[in-house]
Amino acid sequence: MVTNIFPSDFNHLYPIIVNDKWGFIDKFGTVQIEPVFDWVSPVVEEVEQKLIPVVLDKKFGYINRNGDMVIEPQYQDASEFNDQIAIVKINKKYGAINFNGEFVIQPIYDEISSFVKFNITTFRKDGKWGYIDTKGNILIDALFDDAYELSECGCAPFMIKEKRFLFSKTKWGFICLDRIIMEPQFEMIWDFNEGISAFENDGKCGFIKSTGELLTEAMYENNLSFSDSLAAIKLNEKWGFINHAGKIVIPCKYDAAWSFQEGLAPVSLDDKWGFIDKSDNMIIQPQFESAWEFQDGAATVKINDMWGFIDRNGNIIVEPQFYLFGDCGNFIDGIASVRINNKRGYIDKQGKYIWKLQK
Repeated sequence: MVTNIFPSDFNHLYPIIVNDKWGFIDKFGTVQIEPVFDWVSPVVEEVEQKLIPVVLDKKFGYINRNGDMVIEPQYQDASEFNDQIAIVKINKKYGAINFNGEFVIQPIYDEISSFVKFNITTFRKDGKWGYIDTKGNILIDALFDDAYELSECGCAPFMIKEKRFLFSKTKWGFICLDRIIMEPQFEMIWDFNEGISAFENDGKCGFIKSTGELLTEAMYENNLSFSDSLAAIKLNEKWGFINHAGKIVIPCKYDAAWSFQEGLAPVSLDDKWGFIDKSDNMIIQPQFESAWEFQDGAATVKINDMWGFIDRNGNIIVEPQFYLFGDCGNFIDGIASVRINNKRGYIDKQGKYIWKLQK
């Protein structure tokens, strides 16, 4: 099996389209893989020890960082590699292959999720979901009506439908690795973050630990997942934050809030957005019409109905010029994808185009 496809000093790759063909550039705007494909996976993260899914003539195959075709196009669908395994579809069924294109899980399933954590993922067969490992061993039979992939703590929610006369009611529980920790009893459970998940019962939200111990009762009107050790919660129509002990450490006084990222969180007061730190200090005063979380040292903000970027001091680094929030992506390794009038390009943190706008 291939164990080191790419050198260790790799850069991120960013997809481009030229004359309806896809390729990749690096962070300097240099074409690394010529645009000759009908589609490429939107790989903007590290691709060390990975192959990249591409499409030619309506078939999926895999190329390496040099653009060489390593696994010939033959699949109806294909995922990125995770843990040296990729999920592929052939003859209307899903299986899993290794870097050599050899099946490690035979294509007999209706669906398989990507392997992200602990070499375990979900599979669907005959309308039900279960859990399988990278060797094709079934760890939990296909018993569930829905199931999530494992989080970083090894836990994942699952759902069953309880049929009552002509109607059905959903109940959620969760597993940890290959065993059920919490039997279905919640109206909803979300993905685990930092070993804690939010759940909902009777229209109220609470939090539960990966051990099955309740962190808080279902008392909040809304919530966000834990991030940077804090979770946003809504109580009495105002937003604040709790810590891993379930204690409110930032009072519920904000009109709206997003999660902490890189030590700062966007919050809204009187229809203006600013940013606070974990001590509830207003680091960037409320002044924006809308704002999003920081990533790679930059955050997207809305000024005069246009979106741009600021740094951690609140200074504008890319002038507001984008009509929609979706027109500007997050910065990754100093580069962000942008769109104006259906033309796409890439900019750096000085607002300079490393790849000019084009259809």
